[in-house]
Amino acid sequence: MRSSTLSMVSCVLMFLILHHTKGSEAVNVCSFTDQLPGKCGNDGSNKCVNAMQKKALLPEVKLRCACFDHPTVILGRKKHICNCRQDC
Repeated sequence: MRSSTLSMVSCVLMFLILHHTKGSEAVNVCSFTDQLPGKCGNDGSNKCVNAMQKKALLPEVKLRCACFDHPTVILGRKKHICNCRQDC
């Protein structure tokens, strides 16, 4: 009887400890898009991050970018589209 009570109490305590989480605030995400000359290449996301950081003059901001080649050629020049997001 004593061991079953101890077992039940320990299970309840473990359940409470494992499921106790602090409320986390939702993070606001800012997103922006820009067209840049050239193609994405093999390292398109880093290319977009570097270009956006230079453009915004904020090298310490952590960006997450995706690069997409523009489907059409404009005036004989290829372009790529950078979709970037950051926590704001």
